[in-house]
Amino acid sequence: MYIESVEIQGLADLPYCVLTEIPSQGMTFREATPETTALADALAIWFAAFDEMTLVDLLVQWDWAQEEDIEVFGEGLVEEVSWFDGTCSSMWVEDRDASISLDIRLDIETVQTFRQLIANPEVQVALMSEPTFSATLSMRWSNDHQVMGLAFTSIRLGQWRMPSEKPVWYLGVMRLFHQRFFRNHNRFMVGECALSTMLSLDGFERYQSFQQACSKWGELRVVSILDREPMLLINNRRIRRWGAEMESTIRILASWHLVSSDIVWSDRVLSDRPVNKQVWGIESHSTESLDGRTLYARASDVTLRFPKS
Repeated sequence: MYIESVEIQGLADLPYCVLTEIPSQGMTFREATPETTALADALAIWFAAFDEMTLVDLLVQWDWAQEEDIEVFGEGLVEEVSWFDGTCSSMWVEDRDASISLDIRLDIETVQTFRQLIANPEVQVALMSEPTFSATLSMRWSNDHQVMGLAFTSIRLGQWRMPSEKPVWYLGVMRLFHQRFFRNHNRFMVGECALSTMLSLDGFERYQSFQQACSKWGELRVVSILDREPMLLINNRRIRRWGAEMESTIRILASWHLVSSDIVWSDRVLSDRPVNKQVWGIESHSTESLDGRTLYARASDVTLRFPKS
C-alpha cells in the first residue's frame, strides 16, 4: 500500500497542507525543515492511532510525557490520551484542534484480507472497483493541553462511505493499518530488529535482503551476546568501528529491508531505495526533491492592505 494524498490542518509548523497525486515510490525534500518534520509527525500519529503501545511510544519520543505518566482510554481503538504536563504538546498544535486526512492505495494482499473480513457485497464491489482507503484522524486538546481526544472520521473504502454506526468488522479492518508505517529514528534498535527478523518464520528473506544491501562494505551478520543487546558486525568488526556515518546508513537500510512496513520515513534517503516501499524523507542531491518550506500552502497568502484615507 502507499499514500496517494495528504491533507493536514492545525499543526503549529504546518497549519494547512495538501499533497495530491503522490507517487508510489514516495516523496523527498531538499532539506529538513520544521514543515517536513511536521509532515513526518502527521503521518506517524495517523498510523500510531491504530495501536495503544505504538501511540504511547510515539508520544514518549516526542517528549510529551514519560511512559508511566501516560493514560490511554478507549475500546478497540484509542479514544483519549492524558498526561501531567501539556507544555510540549501545546507547542505541537496550532490551537486545540488538528486533523490529518490520508487517501491510501491498497495492495492486492490487503484487499483480499478486507474481502475476507467484510461480508457486505456492496463494500466488496466498491473495493474491487477502487482499492482505496480514506480516513481523517481528528484530534482535540483540552484547554491545558494535557488531554487529547482522537477519532477516525470520514472513513471510506473505495466510494463506499462508512456509516456513523460502525459495522462489526470495523475494528478488524482498522487494525490492518497497524505497523504499515515506520519512521526511522535514533531509538531504532537495529541489532535487536535484525536478530528477531532473522529468527522469525516469515522474516528471513528480509534479513537476507538487508545483508545484500550492506554487502558493498563486506559480510554483515548479527550476533547475540549474553544479557546484552544484539550487535551487528561487518567483516567481524562492530558497526561503530566504521564511524557515525556508517551507523546512520545501516539504520536507514535496516528500516527499508528489515522492517515489514509498506511506508517508511527516512530522515536521509539513499540513492538505492527499494522499489517495493513508499519512501519519504530528505534527498538533498536529487533534482526531483521538493522545497519543504512550500508544504505550508497558506504561506503565500496575500495580506490585504487598505490605503489610509
